[in-house]
Amino acid sequence: MTQLLAGRVALITGAGRGIGARTAQRFAECGAKVAVNYLRNQAAAESVVRAISDSGGSALAVRADVREADAVAAMVASVTERMGPPDTLVLNADAGGFRPAPVMRLETDAYESRLSDEMRAAFTPVRAVVPGMLRMGHGTILAISSALCRAPVPGFSTLAVSKAALESFVRALAVELGPHGIRVNTIEASMIQGENSAVVGDEQLEELRDLVPLRRLGRPDDVAGIATLIASDLAGFVNGAAVPVNGGQVLY
Repeated sequence: MTQLLAGRVALITGAGRGIGARTAQRFAECGAKVAVNYLRNQAAAESVVRAISDSGGSALAVRADVREADAVAAMVASVTERMGPPDTLVLNADAGGFRPAPVMRLETDAYESRLSDEMRAAFTPVRAVVPGMLRMGHGTILAISSALCRAPVPGFSTLAVSKAALESFVRALAVELGPHGIRVNTIEASMIQGENSAVVGDEQLEELRDLVPLRRLGRPDDVAGIATLIASDLAGFVNGAAVPVNGGQVLY
């Protein structure tokens, strides 16, 4: 398993904490060189890099607002110069802030801003990285989504809508890039401990736990494990898929 991603160069957006951080560590454990993207928390990103380096892996922290084309282009150029062109891209960065609110209390711009941020955070890195993948003749792109796009809950409509748009984008990319040897997939990560702590309180989390057939909340490592598998050649014929990681709370 330590060579599962040997020779890969992975760029993971929003990798200073949670799912992104654990995915960076898992990728490095499996032999990939990893670029840990962050926007504000440099210390957290450098902590991830340090943990990888201390374990014998290769990583670097790279700052960029993934919604901004110039910043992303500079980030990809830096990664390419120091590690080589990225052949693996994980879209994990949070697309702006989110607070639950009933539909009838929202204005149109709540959807517009969330959709814009979500799509910019996905499209901008894709546009910067794909030309290199095309030159190499291979690559893999993985977007972190949510089961909310299939099974919305009250108050989370803007998130449900934006993740549905993200998954449509992934399917479109899978069709267009597949002929060039580039696979594009989604992980629908839900019920993951720590990922929604800003909007879901501890008491609510305990209630949600009982809705999961496995009777536990997920961990970032649960997502990182399946991300590693999908990014590897073991999933070489998986393209355009949405893989659920929710303990069976949403079945489809």
